[in-house]
Amino acid sequence: FQGLVRNAILKRGLFRLGIEAGRTTVRVAVEGSSVGFGVVLDESGWIVTSDRIVQGDGPVTVTPYGSEVAIEAKIVGREGQLDVALLKIDPADIELVAAIG
Repeated sequence: FQGLVRNAILKRGLFRLGIEAGRTTVRVAVEGSSVGFGVVLDESGWIVTSDRIVQGDGPVTVTPYGSEVAIEAKIVGREGQLDVALLKIDPADIELVAAIG
């Protein structure tokens, strides 16, 4: 699995991979630090993003593109060598993400 993820990210890029899979993309922000994007993996609230985006000390939020509503996210796992991080949002918030994205 790790090899497949690494190859897909390196060859296509995370954003393109998410679009090709028909997944919803969100803006990922760390307060006072960095901004990037993530891909919503499923209706359980799992989001994959780049590790370098979530390296700051502030709280992490995700915002569906086309929305102004920021949703708090928790960093569940990080793999710096592959530049991948796994975030989780409350499944109740996934309806908002799906409706907009």
